[in-house]
Amino acid sequence: MNELASLPKPPEAVKIVLKVVVKMFGEHSEEWNAIKNFIKKRDFITNVLNFDPRTLTGDIRKDIEK
Repeated sequence: MNELASLPKPPEAVKIVLKVVVKMFGEHSEEWNAIKNFIKKRDFITNVLNFDPRTLTGDIRKDIEK
């Protein structure tokens, strides 16, 4: 995560995947700086590993399907 967060401009595929992950956790910003701050959180990996997809709302599902 540190390596990804250190990128000033990540490859587009990486950015797309991380945008979706961040949205799954209820964050709405698609700006790279906001995404970097989110993935730098100490519990990010733990939260991803323990994520329950049943908690996704219909609105979030629609948004990430785009």
